[in-house]
Amino acid sequence: MLVFAQLVDLGANTTLFSAISAVADVMVAIIVVILLRPDPVLWRSLASVIVPIIAALLWASIPSFGHGPTPISATVGLANLAGAFACLVAGFAIGARMGLTRRFIDVIVVLGLAYIILSLGLRQEDPLHVWGYDKGLAQQRFTGTLLNPNAAACTFGVIAVLAVGRLQVAVRQSTGRGWPIPLLAMAMICVLTIALGLAACALTGSRASLVSSIVAVVALFAIPARRRLRSRGRVRRVIMAVAIALICAGFFAFLQAPVAGRFETFSIDAADRWMALTHHLALANRAPWFGYGLGSFPTVNAAHLTPANVDILWNFGAVHNIVVQTAFEAGWPFPCLMAVAVIAGIRILVRARKLDSADPLMLAQTFAVTLVFACACVDITLSIPALVALTAVLSGTVLGRADRARSSQVVV
Repeated sequence: MLVFAQLVDLGANTTLFSAISAVADVMVAIIVVILLRPDPVLWRSLASVIVPIIAALLWASIPSFGHGPTPISATVGLANLAGAFACLVAGFAIGARMGLTRRFIDVIVVLGLAYIILSLGLRQEDPLHVWGYDKGLAQQRFTGTLLNPNAAACTFGVIAVLAVGRLQVAVRQSTGRGWPIPLLAMAMICVLTIALGLAACALTGSRASLVSSIVAVVALFAIPARRRLRSRGRVRRVIMAVAIALICAGFFAFLQAPVAGRFETFSIDAADRWMALTHHLALANRAPWFGYGLGSFPTVNAAHLTPANVDILWNFGAVHNIVVQTAFEAGWPFPCLMAVAVIAGIRILVRARKLDSADPLMLAQTFAVTLVFACACVDITLSIPALVALTAVLSGTVLGRADRARSSQVVV
């Protein structure tokens, strides 16, 4: 609920609320760990992920307190990192507890549906503002409760992807015992969440998020059907592929207006993004070890505006690439250490040998986290504190679940 409260309040993307949210994240994470009391073996098993992240946080503190832009921005930046780490740890504890992941995803899907409906309602009420805040250059685009349409699209996509995994669990639970009312209600909620989530994602006009979300949803439906189709002949496999293609084509046709115009300007936007990325990469390479300090991007970016780039870069609040963004503010060792943690996490997932139809929730969570990182490579997705918190807790949950799956059968 805390994460969705942050999403509702502009994604906690203000100095004051991001600091408050970070403190709340840490407090809630402590309570979760105390209540769940995970086995100490869990922390030893996940040390390959935890240790590099702690090292990255310590590294980021050096430029922030050494020569950062202002003490306030540096402190808030460190608080946000600490809050994200706390969400990750809380996720570890949730995922490690047998049967708790499903209930956790239930909460996310239900709250996610409410969030999507609220976002669509706000658009209907006042398409030019969010809670009275002017959307600026994004006035003509749907941004949900955020001020950035691409971050909003990624959020909607994540919710839809998680709903697919939960729907598959509901279908599995119905086998042999029919559809009791609570299970049927959850399945209907999931179907509605998938439909509205993808529709809201498309309404934002975000190309990367929409394409990534559709690919993830189609893959999640296709993977469990793979084994069944193998035994049903080539004709049925072709029919299934054509059906999926027609569904996707129909979806794009239904939402042609907000999507088509964005794809028509792809080449122009790509050239502008590339120019911006190379400019910010060059700036990051000028301070390769410690960067410019957490929260320094707006100040440094404004100081390096020129007549040649001001038309494109004047309103940038972050680098449109998470790797360059973290290197910009904390030096290249920070993303390198985080990459070590990511690789360690992938190894844990691979060793779990559960990334298949045997565990739809783990697969859906993995796809959801991958979706966020894919979007963060071309946009400012992971510069929104609320989305960082959501990604962190999902990452922790799937890793905690994977670690437990290595030695026991997962209960969904």
